[in-house]
Amino acid sequence: MPIKPAIRSEYFQESVIREMTRIALQENAVNLAQGLPDFPPPPEIVQAARCALGSAYDQYSITYGDENLRAAIAEDLRKYTGVIYDPAYEITVTCGVSEGVIAALLALIDPGDEVLFFEPYYENYLPGIILAGGSPVPLELIQPRWDFHPELLEDSITDKTRALIINTPMNPTGRVFSFEELTIIAEICEKHNIVIISDEIYRHFVYLGNHQSPAAVSGLAQNTVIVGGFSKAFSCTGWRVGYTAAKGSAAAAIRKTHDYLTICAPHPFQMACLEGLNKLTEEYYANLRNDFLRRRDLLCYGLLDLGFKLEVPRGAYYVLADFSQLSNMDDMEFAGILAVQGGVAGVPGSSFYVDHRKGKQYIRFSFAATEKKLMSALDRIGERLKMIGGNG
Repeated sequence: MPIKPAIRSEYFQESVIREMTRIALQENAVNLAQGLPDFPPPPEIVQAARCALGSAYDQYSITYGDENLRAAIAEDLRKYTGVIYDPAYEITVTCGVSEGVIAALLALIDPGDEVLFFEPYYENYLPGIILAGGSPVPLELIQPRWDFHPELLEDSITDKTRALIINTPMNPTGRVFSFEELTIIAEICEKHNIVIISDEIYRHFVYLGNHQSPAAVSGLAQNTVIVGGFSKAFSCTGWRVGYTAAKGSAAAAIRKTHDYLTICAPHPFQMACLEGLNKLTEEYYANLRNDFLRRRDLLCYGLLDLGFKLEVPRGAYYVLADFSQLSNMDDMEFAGILAVQGGVAGVPGSSFYVDHRKGKQYIRFSFAATEKKLMSALDRIGERLKMIGGNG
């Protein structure tokens, strides 16, 4: 008799982002679907990883992370949030941000609790909420500029609302929440005793102004779980090192949950990320932003020239582009033809909405690629659009 899958697995699909990467590999297409930097990590941290291999670091670390790395993370958090976290109890090193978010949800959400999140949303959030037994409640940002309306947040809160996931800078739109917006969100959440789970993996990718964290709102650190990591800033997405920062009983619950999920993050790569925190200067991060700003402008203004409509992202390294003036296709067909016949992989926009009838006019592209590859992608997209024509 066939094994019957658990009902919870029926409420979410396999990752569309990772599926588009598989198609890109199969078709030898330029992969602008997944945020995979095609340039190496800084040499300092690569060397640190090499040195850590073949040593005591080949074995488990303490489950919640190497103590020196936790101390360095706490100091980094103090610098940009003003909040002092005790690395002995309040910092947990995780297997990337994805595990950090799910560990927080499993630790803090009871079955039936409602979890709010902004959409378009990063696709891992919905399965995470469902795996934790929660009820997902999307809050739609208003097109075309992805505007936030506080009254929509207030109107979505019920007596079952337990948490809000916020991602700033935001994947897939590149939206950056201002300190004023975060203050409003944090005050609403505090009033209703709602936990904020703040995904800040793209905090080094803000192209105008500075990154802001809801934990930095006065008095709100107790109500916020910060989830961060090193994959993006160090261009090492395969190393899987992230962290959570939380206060009190929330921190303890996340630690226990993390322990039974993954035991610990890869120890050699923890040591490499420690080297990056200790040795990479502000000049490195400034150069990183400038490099990605050039890539952003190359891709976004190239897409605008080709006839796409878009809001130029203020953060992260993705753009959600509207192709409705170029084709009558829906997003799945457009992305499929572009990947298989056009040689460029993007992500269908509907995969970033709970209701897949939304986002049908969008495709997401990543600009975490060399300028040469981005120019090649634009050329290929242009050629394919000529073949599609206005009625495609």
